Amino acid sequence: MRYVKCRGIDKDWSAVTLGRWQIGPSEGWGDACAPQEADAVVKTALDCGITAFDTAEGYGDGESERRLGKALGSRKREVIVVSKIWPDAELDLESYRERLDGSLKALQRDLVSAGIWTIRGVGLYWGNERGKSLG
Repeated sequence: MRYVKCRGIDKDWSAVTLGRWQIGPSEGWGDACAPQEADAVVKTALDCGITAFDTAEGYGDGESERRLGKALGSRKREVIVVSKIWPDAELDLESYRERLDGSLKALQRDLVSAGIWTIRGVGLYWGNERGKSLG
């Protein structure tokens, strides 16, 4: 596996980032991935050297984040987690912090490595320190 460095993130980012949309039930995907399968996919990815995982609070109404957090278990500090705030959030700092706190709880983490949210079709990024920068 190849890895890259990303400014502001102290871990090696694998050339492959595993997207987690499908591990949570949703209207678009149905319930295609049982919790045991989600766990196995994450553990296999870790065994293959994947260090980056992409998810969002809206994937399966948060179930994707919950399943990812559970599957990472004690290895959660070894990986990069990118999450996204759903675009229906109010456009203020308190709403974003509330949504981020919900994601952190679901992921069983105290931080995400990077975050993205969409405002009227424009993607924004914040660094790895909660609340340090929101734009």
